[in-house]
Amino acid sequence: MESTVSENKWYVLRVMGGKEKKTKLFVEKEIDR
Repeated sequence: MESTVSENKWYVLRVMGGKEKKTKLFVEKEIDR
């Protein structure tokens, strides 16, 4: 279940952000926490 949620988050972030670099930075920050 969780892996599906993660994939959905990735998809939403990509669509909303549009800028992959910014999205990548955000995701890396989230992972860092």
